[in-house]
Amino acid sequence: MDQERKTIMVGLKTLPCGYGPILKSYNENRPAGSQPIYEAGVCEGGFEIPLNPEVLANYRLSGYKLSSNEKVRQLRWNNGALVPMCHRPLTQEETLLLYSALCYALGEGNVRLIEYRSF
Repeated sequence: MDQERKTIMVGLKTLPCGYGPILKSYNENRPAGSQPIYEAGVCEGGFEIPLNPEVLANYRLSGYKLSSNEKVRQLRWNNGALVPMCHRPLTQEETLLLYSALCYALGEGNVRLIEYRSF
């Protein structure tokens, strides 16, 4: 499934109730043991999921210092689409769960799952 990269397009200019309902829906339905999703702290806005503690520990042990953007997997807003950032996109499962959370919070008619391409 990872060969078919999907991303999300939202047909609204704003999130009427903010990020709260989306984050709540995602985090209440995520698989046990998976990392929670948060609002991305970037000017474009979007969503981010921290790398799991084991992955971060492996980087520390190897001596590689990660920037704050490298410690998370992000989707950032770009022309109504949530675009993967850096080389750590959300997994397809995470993308589908976020899509479901957005549909729940914004209405299915306002959200589309699309084939990812560079924007």
